[in-house]
Amino acid sequence: MVSIVQALADCLETIREGSDAEVALEGHREYRAQLKALLEVAALIRPLAQDVAPSPALREAIRVRLAELRRQPHPWLFSSGGEPSGAC
Repeated sequence: MVSIVQALADCLETIREGSDAEVALEGHREYRAQLKALLEVAALIRPLAQDVAPSPALREAIRVRLAELRRQPHPWLFSSGGEPSGAC
């Protein structure tokens, strides 16, 4: 079984290739409700992302911080299995 993070990445790629969200969700029924909400947010912020260009330093800082969070997840952010809890 794939993680919800990988399922989201798969859905976003499917949509980028031209399919709609419903088609993208078909392959990940176990996460359908969570993914649907995340895809709705992605659709809202996508137009804004074209105007944002983070610096290389910011990208590196984010990468480092995410790696730290993955090693020591906060209980309010991740479930016991290491998946996002949906608490945000």
